[in-house]
Amino acid sequence: MSLSLDFTGSLPANKVTAESVVLTPTTLTAIYATLTKGPFFNNNLVVTFTDLYSGVTTPMTRGVDYDSTFNFPQIGISTNAQIYGALCFYDTSLNGTITVTYQALGGQWSFDLSQISSYLDSNLCNPGIAYPALVPNIALTRADNVTPLVLNSQANIAYAQGLVTKYPSGFTLNIKYLPLITNGSKNIANQRFPTIINVPASTAGVTSPGCVLVTIKNNGAVAMSAAGGTLQAGETATFTARLGETIYPVNYATIAGGSALITTLV
Repeated sequence: MSLSLDFTGSLPANKVTAESVVLTPTTLTAIYATLTKGPFFNNNLVVTFTDLYSGVTTPMTRGVDYDSTFNFPQIGISTNAQIYGALCFYDTSLNGTITVTYQALGGQWSFDLSQISSYLDSNLCNPGIAYPALVPNIALTRADNVTPLVLNSQANIAYAQGLVTKYPSGFTLNIKYLPLITNGSKNIANQRFPTIINVPASTAGVTSPGCVLVTIKNNGAVAMSAAGGTLQAGETATFTARLGETIYPVNYATIAGGSALITTLV
């Protein structure tokens, strides 16, 4: 049975005591461990490690032996109660069992461990400009079936949990490296979030300069132009900047009876 969603980090029923997770050596830059009850609060963690061979149990120190990683962006920054998806251990030769006491967020979550492992193995992250975020494995939308649902607020996370029954096969949590911006937030930088523009019929324009991601979806029943080409009804064009670069403003135009949804990340 899943736990109830609790954004306070204090619900007694969501406290998980002495959960065991086996660690094995890895060729990655760190060992990553997810927890059975899903995303957890960063504060009030208690972690110990028992060596497979010696049987010796030692306490683990956050910031030295391990850190929390894969966070829901923006959640808990102001209260120092961020929510994460995994523990990251820096000694890649660890072979044994960790015991973790933690406060779970609750809800019905599962992790796509194959995607996480493959993504970590195939991508590099510069912590000065990016961070690993928790994202759904499918594109979730709000009630209009158009507006992207980003898991960056309590309301959005609660709404996403309400969609579980909408997807019979369920949806899992993946990870993705997202860009950071610095704004003096507590403990971690405040992340960039999409700007969504609803373009009505017979409208021409260009996207803002300085974007690292631009998505143009033709929501109309007739073709529209974008980036010097044509988008048929229902088609989407996505532009992604290379590391350290931005996207030159993209032109677009709808005609009578048309409409578009433009998402940009600056």
